[in-house]
Amino acid sequence: MFRLKVAFRKLRLQRKQLKNLRTDKNHARYSEQQEVLRLLLGHPSVLFSTERKDTSSNHLYKYVNGLLVTAKNDKMYRYTLRLLENE
Repeated sequence: MFRLKVAFRKLRLQRKQLKNLRTDKNHARYSEQQEVLRLLLGHPSVLFSTERKDTSSNHLYKYVNGLLVTAKNDKMYRYTLRLLENE
């Protein structure tokens, strides 16, 4: 159950972040975050993982690791969601 909760939170955070970046002028950052979402959706082992990934094998894992830390901590997750919704 915990893995499912963390996976849902990762997706929700990533979608909110993409929504906020859509209006931003930084196209490279937006494209990179789209790749992170595709990585999460395309690789269930990454989405449902509760362990940090080694960034030397894929540079996008640094964003996945950040999502993981935020998704695992209830207080940080709620705070981040509020920040993303207010932007």
